[in-house]
Amino acid sequence: MLWALAPVWGLDPGRGISQYGHDVWTAQHGLPGEAVNQIVQTRDGYLWLRTSAGLVRFDGVRFVLVAPTVGGRAVHEPIRAICRGADGDLLVRTLSRTLIYKDGAFADYRPPSPLPDGEIRTIFESSRHELFLGADAFLYRIGNRGPEVLRESTSWISDFFEDENGVVWIAGLNDVYRYCGGALSPVATVDKKPARALVIARDRSRRLWIGTPNGLRWVEQGVIEPVAQTRQIQVEVTALLADRHGNLWAGTMTNGVYRVTGGQMSSFGTPNGLTDNRVRALFEDREGSLWVGTADGLDRFRDTSLTTITANDGLPSDRADNVIAARDGSIYVFCGAGGLARIRNHVVTGFTAKDGLPSLYANGMFESRDGGIWLGTTVGLVRFRNGRFEQYPAPELAGHFIPAIGEDDDGLIATTAEGLALRVKDGRATPLTVGGRTTPLSKPGTYTFTIHLDPTGVLWFGTARGLLRLAKGESPEHGWQAQIPFPVTSISDDGAGGLWLGGRVPGLTRFRPRDGRVTRYTESSGLFDDYPSSILADDAGNLWISAATGIYRVPRQDLDDFADGRISRVRSTSFGTADGMKSSEAVGSQPAGCRARDGRLWFCTQKGVVVVDPRHVLQNRLLPPVVLEEVLIDGKPVPWRGGLRLRPGLERIEFQYSGLSLLAPNRNRFRYRLDGYDPGWVDAGSSRSAYYTKLPPG
Repeated sequence: MLWALAPVWGLDPGRGISQYGHDVWTAQHGLPGEAVNQIVQTRDGYLWLRTSAGLVRFDGVRFVLVAPTVGGRAVHEPIRAICRGADGDLLVRTLSRTLIYKDGAFADYRPPSPLPDGEIRTIFESSRHELFLGADAFLYRIGNRGPEVLRESTSWISDFFEDENGVVWIAGLNDVYRYCGGALSPVATVDKKPARALVIARDRSRRLWIGTPNGLRWVEQGVIEPVAQTRQIQVEVTALLADRHGNLWAGTMTNGVYRVTGGQMSSFGTPNGLTDNRVRALFEDREGSLWVGTADGLDRFRDTSLTTITANDGLPSDRADNVIAARDGSIYVFCGAGGLARIRNHVVTGFTAKDGLPSLYANGMFESRDGGIWLGTTVGLVRFRNGRFEQYPAPELAGHFIPAIGEDDDGLIATTAEGLALRVKDGRATPLTVGGRTTPLSKPGTYTFTIHLDPTGVLWFGTARGLLRLAKGESPEHGWQAQIPFPVTSISDDGAGGLWLGGRVPGLTRFRPRDGRVTRYTESSGLFDDYPSSILADDAGNLWISAATGIYRVPRQDLDDFADGRISRVRSTSFGTADGMKSSEAVGSQPAGCRARDGRLWFCTQKGVVVVDPRHVLQNRLLPPVVLEEVLIDGKPVPWRGGLRLRPGLERIEFQYSGLSLLAPNRNRFRYRLDGYDPGWVDAGSSRSAYYTKLPPG
């Protein structure tokens, strides 16, 4: 399986579709109606949907079914089509009326007039403010005198596109047309047959693509011709979109969505989580997310700060237990109940029992200096080298679970579940010695969770008894670190002389070997979780910590300031499923995280291995518009635009507002202030309503 990572905002072409953030809304999630037929975004930031229930406004959190009224009178006609007008406002076409929604109110955009004939399918406004309607057998232009027939017997007219030269391209089931300077002309096809177009889009190279009942075609030198690289799409293409990063998206009637990028094609349908394989609409919003309207709901794909690689991308199973970064740049992931995966040059290759793996459960994965990948399995010590698995022959290891593996200048070290540390060399396994001396781990009894070799050549053992230091020239019996009396389950070196320890005690512990200083950080001092699974430092010294509640980042400066007593709390930034994780729960086996040569950080979770590039954490720099949506007096909405004067004696006033960032709307935070009443700003958190009761006059 091929995949890649790239620091872009929008839908990164290097990711698989399943690696994007994917959100769904259906009738069970509050979406009015089921089928989503059209999607547009107006200049104020709202997303507008034409669903089976009617016209729907969406701010990322709340769906509102909108019934158009003009001059205080309801428009009792079904809505047939919507579009974004030339000035960024919403245009709505009913059976007989063309409406514009601007500044919170509907008005007639053209004089009311029904079509002389035909069922409305789509509406479009050009940059010159020419308004077109596509019907089931006619093409109309709507002026101030009503509809004007541009062409009849067209069969379905279902899509429009305007290029940079002002030419309007029109998709018809009998032909594709060009409209320019008031003249309409059909576009030729290479085989002289009707184009039978349903949708039109243009990619970044300015090539025009045509979606047809039988797949994709494109316009080459003014002629419509087949596309060799998309021959596998032989179904009806119902929606087409070229996004800002060069991905071409095709929605189909039966097979969900396809993506064409870099000459490669991939797909996403109901087996992957799409609400329905019958796609009705595609739309890219201003924040780079892709919205998909289907016959049964609304889907959204978005780029995320974190990337998760799962079984869909080639891992032997979804549960990632151990991960290491090899010297050749490969990443190795052991997947519980699945096998071993190697990720090299963005290609995921799996190795399972059929490749000779003797056990599907392992721990303590480690790369030795000779390039061998060692696994501590339930049946003993196993080496993976040159694509083959070999079980280490020493009887002292056969049949024993191996929880931790390490290495020093004297060779490989493995520990057993019985609490014994063994030197592994020349096909033998003998009790561990350092500098010819036995150690506290040379006899059974002390369980080892993890082994760490620091840059100075000192071995550190995280054990059920505490932290043990073993160094040549020092007495092993004096290696216990009295300052660390708790079981140590993980050890990480921050590259600045400190060891970061996780263990069976609440919090994160920093241990400074040069002076023995210990600092403890807990939830009460700002962490998101008291029980870390893996602790990794990035190039800036910030810590990235995985836990059962997700992955979070703590600035190095905060850690130092807390240790020195300058602050009482550290700042933590949490990342979870909204940021690209498929499961926020990290695993506790070791090694559960690693740092690759390129600076990326890898973490094991219950559903896949998560990749973090600390240099390219996404930040939405678009300032979200804040809008006041409605004012309610004692529970009843009142008109407020242009000012509002209230009589005395009213009990309760409610202001409903929204911040129109759709990327992560649940993370929007609000403050409000009523001038003349509130002495300062009121922190409302994520609430989108402000309430006042029994306001005094003035």
